[in-house]
Amino acid sequence: MIDIEGIKDGNNWIAVKPETDAFPKARENPAIFYDQNDSRVLIHGGWSNNWLNDMWCLNVSTITGPPYAIFDISPKLGPLTGKTKVLIKGDGFKDSDNNIVRFSYGKGQLDVRGDYVSDQELSAETPSFESIGPKENVEVFVSIKGGDFTITSTFYTYFLNTKAENCIVYGPGILTENVSGN
Repeated sequence: MIDIEGIKDGNNWIAVKPETDAFPKARENPAIFYDQNDSRVLIHGGWSNNWLNDMWCLNVSTITGPPYAIFDISPKLGPLTGKTKVLIKGDGFKDSDNNIVRFSYGKGQLDVRGDYVSDQELSAETPSFESIGPKENVEVFVSIKGGDFTITSTFYTYFLNTKAENCIVYGPGILTENVSGN
């Protein structure tokens, strides 16, 4: 498995830090396979002054991502108290009791269950952010069947709820587009 330090510019190479000191020998003519289900590269055998009969595996899920993606969320904002029904659009979704929608903010995250609607849609109920506070650009990721989270994401905004009992005027009548003419 690899740990990617970060990308500063999409046109530059990034440093890769291996998690182990074990590396395969330099070789020629190995059999190389890509396992789409587990997002890994498998290398078997090859020639290095004799025929090798070893197998190496490289997890590339942080680079390639899982076989599903998230594109959008609707609505894109809701109250701090959560419980807003959202529809998540993407591709490659599967019906499962283990679909997870992650709302990620800074150094923390909250996960909720994602309910399968179709291969392109999940529904969910937003978690409460009352203990966190209002946040813009809360990043939303999806995990299908308990797999890796998407490398694609979309954003959701939590706003502070208005309490009618603390306001002099409250409701849609105060919006400029709803003002009646005198």
